[in-house]
Amino acid sequence: MPQFHYTTLRRSLLTLAMCCNMAVLAPAQDPQDPSLRKDVGQLLTDKFTRTAEEAFAAAATLEREDWDEATRLRHWVRAGNWTAIAKLLETFEAETARRIHGKICADLVFSRPPAVLLPADVLALTDASPVELDGKQIVHVGSLIKAVMNNAESRAELLKQLRQGTRRLGGADERQREITAQVLRQAQLLEAAKEFSPLAELTMKPTDASGAGANWEQLLAALDVDQPADAPLQAEAMEAVFARLLELTPDLAKQRLQALLKEESDETIALRVIAAIGTSTAKSSVEPDMSLRTRHLELQAAAMRQVSQLVDARRQRAAWQTLLHLAANNWLQASRHSREMYPNWLRTSEAGRPRYAHVSHESLIKMAPRDAWLRQLPPQTAAFVNISLIEVLLQTEDIRRALPLIGELQSIDEEAAGRLANQFLDNWARMHAPNLSPEVLKQYKLDPQAIVLTRAEQEASLAELGELLQTLSPATRGQLDESRLAEAFDHCHSRAEIHTREHIELVFGDLRQLSPTLAQRLLDTMRGKLAGQWRDVSVQRDAATRRTSADIFELVQQGYREATSTADAWSESHPDDWQIHAITGLLYSDWAEFRYFQSVADGQSDRFGDYLDHGRRAMQHFQQGAAGYAAQVPRLNRADFQIVQFHFWFLGLLGISQDQGINLRKGVTDDSLHELRQALLDLPNGASQVHLEMFSQLVADNIASQRIAPAMKYRYLSAAVKVIGSQPTLYPAEEKIGYYESLLHELRLHTQVDGSEQVRPDRPFGVLVTLQHTADVARESGGFGDYLRNQTQRVVSGRTINEEPLYRDRFEESLRLELESFFQIHSIVFADPDSPPRDIAAPAGVPSHAELRQWQETPLCYLLLQPQDSSVDRVPSLSLELDFFDRDGKVVIPAESFPLQIAVSPDAEPHPASQVSVTQIVDARELKDGKLKLDLAVNADGLAPDWKELLDVDRFSLPIHDAAPLGGLQVKQLRWDQQHGMVAQTENSWTLQLDPQPLLQGAGDRIAFDFLAARSPQTSMVYLRYEDVDPVEAAESITLLEGAEAGELTGVGRYVWILLALISLAAAGAVLLLRRSGAASVETTPLFAMPRESTPFSVVALLRRIRDSQQVRLSDELRSALAQDVDRIERQSFARAATDVEAAALEATARQWLDRANSSADVSAMSP
Repeated sequence: MPQFHYTTLRRSLLTLAMCCNMAVLAPAQDPQDPSLRKDVGQLLTDKFTRTAEEAFAAAATLEREDWDEATRLRHWVRAGNWTAIAKLLETFEAETARRIHGKICADLVFSRPPAVLLPADVLALTDASPVELDGKQIVHVGSLIKAVMNNAESRAELLKQLRQGTRRLGGADERQREITAQVLRQAQLLEAAKEFSPLAELTMKPTDASGAGANWEQLLAALDVDQPADAPLQAEAMEAVFARLLELTPDLAKQRLQALLKEESDETIALRVIAAIGTSTAKSSVEPDMSLRTRHLELQAAAMRQVSQLVDARRQRAAWQTLLHLAANNWLQASRHSREMYPNWLRTSEAGRPRYAHVSHESLIKMAPRDAWLRQLPPQTAAFVNISLIEVLLQTEDIRRALPLIGELQSIDEEAAGRLANQFLDNWARMHAPNLSPEVLKQYKLDPQAIVLTRAEQEASLAELGELLQTLSPATRGQLDESRLAEAFDHCHSRAEIHTREHIELVFGDLRQLSPTLAQRLLDTMRGKLAGQWRDVSVQRDAATRRTSADIFELVQQGYREATSTADAWSESHPDDWQIHAITGLLYSDWAEFRYFQSVADGQSDRFGDYLDHGRRAMQHFQQGAAGYAAQVPRLNRADFQIVQFHFWFLGLLGISQDQGINLRKGVTDDSLHELRQALLDLPNGASQVHLEMFSQLVADNIASQRIAPAMKYRYLSAAVKVIGSQPTLYPAEEKIGYYESLLHELRLHTQVDGSEQVRPDRPFGVLVTLQHTADVARESGGFGDYLRNQTQRVVSGRTINEEPLYRDRFEESLRLELESFFQIHSIVFADPDSPPRDIAAPAGVPSHAELRQWQETPLCYLLLQPQDSSVDRVPSLSLELDFFDRDGKVVIPAESFPLQIAVSPDAEPHPASQVSVTQIVDARELKDGKLKLDLAVNADGLAPDWKELLDVDRFSLPIHDAAPLGGLQVKQLRWDQQHGMVAQTENSWTLQLDPQPLLQGAGDRIAFDFLAARSPQTSMVYLRYEDVDPVEAAESITLLEGAEAGELTGVGRYVWILLALISLAAAGAVLLLRRSGAASVETTPLFAMPRESTPFSVVALLRRIRDSQQVRLSDELRSALAQDVDRIERQSFARAATDVEAAALEATARQWLDRANSSADVSAMSP
């Protein structure tokens, strides 16, 4: 290494400093010139920008004379009129001009979006300064040059212009060349800067691999100058030292710092160098170039780690500790900025990410104060560093690195450790969710049914969560929020997969060891998902499970089994935990309602039996929960009293489930409500009244906030009053109930058997359903015909509003749900909605004030029913939901009928019928083939009797081989008149297969036929025969064939007749044998019924059952159309871009295929 004499080196550096000193500038104007301006007006308040849009617009805009100076300057910047700007700045005194020029440059540097500039624009803007550039101007001009340097060609052209020289940069002037070097160094054009300044050469990276060289020694020597006059030289030297360290590789920089800090005689110099590193790092926090900011932090970390190892042996220990503290604060500021920017950076597209630029998390982790550095910090600062480092780690892919630090933090700041532990849990759960995100589906253009390995990923995530919890220290584990722990467990699952007891034990261990809070959270999560997400077809489709409706039904069934099994197991070891009993009761109650309403249950499952069993278990848990709570009441303060368990019990009694489903068919007895009330009254220590008031307030709040569906409001309120009794908070509810009940006094659903209450088990009977009401209620409500329509109209403010409340379908659904467990429903025929009411006497049992009013009756429908078996002894109570409005909105009040007693007996007399007529149509078109048919159609007011009861079979001349029913008994029309009320006009028809041989024997050339005679003269007879394909009138006795055609049939030899007779007898015997084997039934019931609610789920389930049924005969064309309808509904309802399908459209599709299926069903395959 060449040796330098210190005095010679000092003199050389001083000479260079005099040349480079930015404070010594030659003025551009005479500072005493009175014509120069000092006032800036609005010029320093405007923000100067130059986007592409602004530049184009300014280029196309001519200057206007009425513009003020600020507007004109802003226009020149955007238009790139740098000459005009230079002339304007020359009118100001030096410092004022410098401020304006610096403001323009600074605004363009920090403009977002970036300013649109070319290298020529930057040089022209630089030359617009009327004075030489100072330090701030150099920084801004250098940043602008850095921003516009995009390729080697533009850099070469720039250097060419600088060599030639501009007004303020380059050329032959030494001062301008030094300024140019500073600008180029700021622009990171370090090699180019060497060409313009010897000092720039000193700050370049040394040539030897070790980083040693005379330049470094010279710069350190310059820092040892103590005279005040040498301050500018020292500043330049310090800047050069820092630039050298910044440009060295990390290992070389570390070696330089180690050498500097080990020389005790140079402690002052070392202190100043380390302080400069910290200062520069702090200033870099506003540096838009993240790579430069990162290099500053890396150099600071290397310096502080060296300092922290030597600080205890230093004379100026306090100063060194202060530097360590301040440097830690630099790191804290950088980490805070990165944590704030990172979420937006992550969500933003590649093009927008520069707006959220930040130091990378991995760089921050490497540069964080650790070990000796951390130990030298004050405890509070060290805690801040640990917390910030953990938060940075939690935003990375490998968040497990944060766990040891969280454990260390536990003993220092328990609250922060708990917060970070829960944040760790949230992040872990989010990272391990096995579902494909919408972004991934969109990015890779995946079909929602794409096969994904979610189940394998789910199992791996659950196993990892279990291992993770085991590795946590008990203290850290205790800091975890139980709700978040349950959420993490849930996030490990695919959205389409249920939680199982096995998984719970895999993650959390023995069920009996679960905390009450965690057990509650897990069970409540399962309950909520069972009521919604897991039974949602769209969720299953998006998760690519390819489950059918039946598969989903079984999945939900299994989910309820898993949830109740988990709850029962936990309750066995914690019998006094009333909260778990309450949740378990709700689980069983929801399961019961699910079984009751499930329309895709397989034929082998006992839905009603399951419903009753689950309902019984729910009540047991509600009662145990209430008893467990009552035992704890003496130990509770009034502020700790709870009412939720009693309200859960109440909801279970009413049939209100988690999914807001409402079972209006569920009977609520006064005894069950009294049992709930008694549980409240039995609470010890006088707590019963407080709880009654709390229950009352809860009911009142639910009604006031309209949380209770209109269909349930009346039942909810009336049942609540029976539980609570009279309470001040419930007074408005009691008032409402009085109003509702006063309406029910003037409304009554009336049912009546059409004929005798004695019915046969093998024949259908009729039930007339009407609504009896006062004339006042009918007038005020606008009549009740709309309840027989699906579409209605209302006039509001002169406008007609069309609505689809689906009243008729809701009524039919209610009727089927009430009756299907006891009767085969042959048909439900609705009356004409426009039928006027008829006047009637007041029904028996109405209150005296209602008895005095005028009563009317409106027809609703006619039910054609057949008992399931002989044990049926009544027609159950039926209900019609009627819409009314009170001050709080809509309320649905059910009008209910009384049960009808019936007696099922095979000896029951036929039901009377009037206006009976029999139409006989003989069909002799196949007589040549030995076939003769007789079609019978019986019509009557009332139930059409069997043909054998009407016609004298004994006196008929021909044997009857078979009597096949054609569709069974059907209600053709309902007639409504003021005298007789509702009359059902019915029809029954058969086809008789006759043996024509007795007609042919000895008939000669004329074959005569006599129709069946009526048993009673009151039976009207109509005789018809076929001519080609048309039936025509005929007499009671007719000629079927005559002449040659008859002779051909009657001329057959005697033996042929005998042979034909034997064949006929054999055929008759075979038919009789088949009939006795039960192959066919005279009366049949439809195979399929409309679902309770026309949703995409229920309609698709119905169509698939029709498609898969072996009893439905559909052509290939119809089966193809059925498959297309199923696919269309699924795509419209369950695809990612699905829209809501109108219920009316679903209803129409379902009813269309229902009619086709029932009409084309294989009669021989249907059970009686």
